[in-house]
Amino acid sequence: MATKKRTILHAIDTTGPGGAETVFLDIAQQLQLPDFENFAIIKGPGWVEDQLKSRGIRYHIVKPHGLLSIPYYVQLLKLIRRENVALIHSIYSAQHSHIH
Repeated sequence: MATKKRTILHAIDTTGPGGAETVFLDIAQQLQLPDFENFAIIKGPGWVEDQLKSRGIRYHIVKPHGLLSIPYYVQLLKLIRRENVALIHSIYSAQHSHIH
């Protein structure tokens, strides 16, 4: 019986172009580990989705439902289990920070 490959889950909280988004995409595309697949989650359509498509990176849209939304985390947990996620790489864009 073949063992299912493990997955590196790449996550980002923005959809438009920028430095953090470019680093996110480059890591998702270039990080190649034996017996691992790459998979991305994004919060909606936009430039990042277009780039994922053009780079051939599998992805899924998980729309946020507000702060500490149980349905969001349930959906995320289901994806983590289904995709056999062993490692999560996440980038948080500073442009959304409310710290001044």
